[in-house]
Amino acid sequence: MGESTSLQNVERLCKGIILCYAETYLCSHSAQDLQEIIACYNRKGWRGCLGCLDVMKWEWKNCPMAWRGTFQGKEKVPAMALEAVVDSRLWFWHAYFGMPSANNDLNVLDHSPLFRNLLNGTAPEVKFTVDGVMYMMGYYLANGIYPDWKIIVKTISDPEGCKKQYFATKQEAQRKDIERAFSVLQVSLFFNFITCLLDFNISLPLVCLFLLFRITSSRLSGEFSPSLASCGTLMLWVL
Repeated sequence: MGESTSLQNVERLCKGIILCYAETYLCSHSAQDLQEIIACYNRKGWRGCLGCLDVMKWEWKNCPMAWRGTFQGKEKVPAMALEAVVDSRLWFWHAYFGMPSANNDLNVLDHSPLFRNLLNGTAPEVKFTVDGVMYMMGYYLANGIYPDWKIIVKTISDPEGCKKQYFATKQEAQRKDIERAFSVLQVSLFFNFITCLLDFNISLPLVCLFLLFRITSSRLSGEFSPSLASCGTLMLWVL
């Protein structure tokens, strides 16, 4: 099979997967979804937490020469950024991919639609109580580069005292969820390899996320099949 034919078949495969799963895996939080996330984090001691927020960058070896200046950041190689929100079950509730790596986490956050529903007033209401104080907005765990917003809870860079040290330790430990999720995405579905091949269709990373969603949902429901985990390998061989 020729190279052009292989690329056309992969593109058709990506479009089919996106059409099949887009409505399921690209929808906004429902009230029931939020309650499940909050209940999961309540058991871990984080009342009102909606997940962990972070940005990961991957090298793009097949970046067109005309775009290299735009996509080249401090890593000195063209790369793309993926902003994601992940819960403790490694479920991606938000994924925004395609920003050049020359942008830092704040620039990516400014362009992403993460808080669009909140700004429009259409986000589901979140209520929780801590030490007798009622809060009307959930929050995300993030690192220190993010702004000091009420919806973002950051670690303490230089904690002083037992309470602040304890908080910083727990926050950084819980934020490992998103690092684990990024690792699973890279290892299980050859995400690094596939993003290196991007020169015709940026939907490939989205398809990788859909496959990971399918694997994760099957594991959570107890219906996991090894054939699902081999989807990433199949795509690799097709490429």
